[in-house]
Amino acid sequence: MLIGLQASGKTTFYRQRLARTHTHVSKDAFPNARHPQRRQLRLIAAARAQDARVVRYWFPPDLAASMARNATRNARTRVPDVGLYATIKILRRPTREYVRRQLGGAEKV
Repeated sequence: MLIGLQASGKTTFYRQRLARTHTHVSKDAFPNARHPQRRQLRLIAAARAQDARVVRYWFPPDLAASMARNATRNARTRVPDVGLYATIKILRRPTREYVRRQLGGAEKV
């Protein structure tokens, strides 16, 4: 799972380092949950159902860099600035304890 602010480089990281050996499952494939934790639980459950190892990659937020990258995106992929501001307010680094207790665990954070 790649966790970070929009336009933080998650897709680029996936393409450069994981695409050859890992399957990309977009959160867009799962209906938005009222609480992101529920969506994450569904993603973890889906991965485990396929005997996949769950690893989380954290992309520390850098609002200025994300805003700059986002500004270079085309209209179809650009995130409204308000979306970046809203996300940075709620984005938290997942701690091992949080992952274990709230999200059913992950093999590595």
